[in-house]
Amino acid sequence: MYIRITSLFICLLLPQVLYCGEPIQPAAFRQAGITRTWESFSDRLTFGTGQTLALVDDGCTLSRPEWSQPGGNQPKVLVTYDSVSDDSDPRHEGRGYHGTTIGIPSSLNYQGKWGVAYNNQLAIIRALECCHCQTTDSPTLAAGLQWVIDHHQRYRITTVNLAPVDDQQHTKPV
Repeated sequence: MYIRITSLFICLLLPQVLYCGEPIQPAAFRQAGITRTWESFSDRLTFGTGQTLALVDDGCTLSRPEWSQPGGNQPKVLVTYDSVSDDSDPRHEGRGYHGTTIGIPSSLNYQGKWGVAYNNQLAIIRALECCHCQTTDSPTLAAGLQWVIDHHQRYRITTVNLAPVDDQQHTKPV
């Protein structure tokens, strides 16, 4: 494989195929050394192929095109689970919003924009009632993480993005 990085686009030349994309956050990816890593190790990196990232948060709007359209030749969202409601529908219920966007820098592969591991798939797990609330989410968060443990081999989960945002004061530990 050959990789070429220009100021805006990254192009991968595989046998008889040319793929080009732009980092979703060009300046941040450059500063963090991501684009340099892509270029230096393109012959060894899979860019997430065969791997699944578990996004554990307060839910996700699956109808957004970033998640509802295939990423390359496979569905971007591989599996969903909701440990708050104990079902497979991770949509926001109530005030949640954060989980829809946390996967974009890591996993996006949409309209020529790439995240760090743009060829991966996602397991969307709603394990929090909401972000920025005085809600005790530890039981549902533990259940969501247990689901990841129980299903990591089946769905090839290699990484967990755990992003509970709780900036509210609680009267006792959660």
